[in-house]
Amino acid sequence: MVWKGAILGVGNIALQAHVPAFQTDEFLRQRVRIVAVVEPVEARHAAIRERLPEARIYRDAADLFRSERLDFVDICAPPHVHRDLIRQAVRHGCHVLCEKPLAPRLSDARAIARLLRDRPRVLMVCHQYRYAPVWQALRALIAEGRLGPVGFADITVLRAGPDPGAGDWHPYWRVDARVSGGGILMDTGIHYIDLLRWILGPPVAVWARTQVVRYAGSGVEDTALVCLQYPAGWATLHLSWAAQGRQNRFFFIGPRATALYDGGVLWLQADGALTELVREPLSDKSCYVRWYAGLFRDFVVRLEAWPASAGDDDPLEEAVATLDILAACYRSARVHRWVPLVSTRPAC
Repeated sequence: MVWKGAILGVGNIALQAHVPAFQTDEFLRQRVRIVAVVEPVEARHAAIRERLPEARIYRDAADLFRSERLDFVDICAPPHVHRDLIRQAVRHGCHVLCEKPLAPRLSDARAIARLLRDRPRVLMVCHQYRYAPVWQALRALIAEGRLGPVGFADITVLRAGPDPGAGDWHPYWRVDARVSGGGILMDTGIHYIDLLRWILGPPVAVWARTQVVRYAGSGVEDTALVCLQYPAGWATLHLSWAAQGRQNRFFFIGPRATALYDGGVLWLQADGALTELVREPLSDKSCYVRWYAGLFRDFVVRLEAWPASAGDDDPLEEAVATLDILAACYRSARVHRWVPLVSTRPAC
């Protein structure tokens, strides 16, 4: 079966990552056809026709759903419209891929989850970092007990600024809280909160501080420090859009060994020896297409197994749980104290 889909919102992430993933991965080329797009900005239509010459272009999602018979939609529009687009898609019987965050507010995410309980469909949020070989190798190390119980982990993510949006719409929407729902915590931090939950399970409490270093007057944070408490230890997360370049580094320490990433290589340090495990530049966005392709393949596998694929590893439930942790981080930053979290089912 070939699954017919439409992309809703054809900005930079759609053209630079989603479309190339669909077009270059052989598994996806055989199983997926993008038949239509929704893009209200006419100035973008020429680029869309060049990249997706067979796709029909609509200015409005309502027109799309009136005219097309679709199996799924891929939502690449900004966060403030996710809830409404998901509602329209599900009511027209579509499965859903959705860019992160699922929604800019936890209440919206919970409303989406209620909708999907009433009208079950596959819904996957684009936490594509899970498909990076570095993070998959780290998770396997910890699951196999190679480190022992992780007592301390630290992740640092530095950027020279937020990724720009499409220049012919709102290039700075990531620092517009009405559109994005938050700053670097919402846009970038959510990936790493998702990864930590996926690798270590749910934290029991969070502490966070946010500040503005560069983007004064924007109304969102550009720098954040987060500490997550786990039964066996701690994880800290340092984030900033105010650096002078892109950097990613981390370490995870257990009683048996340490896993560390220096910006290009994942190493295992144990018994006085340093072993190279995976070589991958996480800061290089050219890797993203491969990660998205892995996520999209997983989505298609779930479609092919539907409804049997609606099991214990519900990706929608995981996305809501990640937003719950993120909301607790913002709450901690406001009240300047630790915020306990209700225990949830471990992610792994």
